[in-house]
Amino acid sequence: MWLKYSVAALVVREMGVFEVKTKVWRVGEPASAREVKMVVDTGATYTTLPASLLREIGVRPIRKRKLRLANGKVVERDLAEIGLEVQGESIASTYVIFGNEGISLLGSFTLEGLSLAADSVRKELVPTEAYLLSSGT
Repeated sequence: MWLKYSVAALVVREMGVFEVKTKVWRVGEPASAREVKMVVDTGATYTTLPASLLREIGVRPIRKRKLRLANGKVVERDLAEIGLEVQGESIASTYVIFGNEGISLLGSFTLEGLSLAADSVRKELVPTEAYLLSSGT
């Protein structure tokens, strides 16, 4: 076959996807922390981790969410809260989706909560300025 990469692989490669080392834990239980390599995925709303890992550290679902996959299919998955740290920035609670094995994604909701953004050219996370929209009076 003359095509070396699938269209999906080219899209991912051109988007500048990269991995970061994180620590995740059950909310209120930092001793349950596990180190996880996650793919930074600004196209994903929520952070996703393998369901087996979440169960291993004692995370329990709090509700279900309908989610649209990249192929357009809509699925329903369990959602929970975890603590997470990346590059010395930590968040006491962020949403996480119970995902399939081998899927560890750092989504935009968590990145915004950490005031971090993806620099896809340098393939790293960079600090951002958070906004408080107020008249200042």
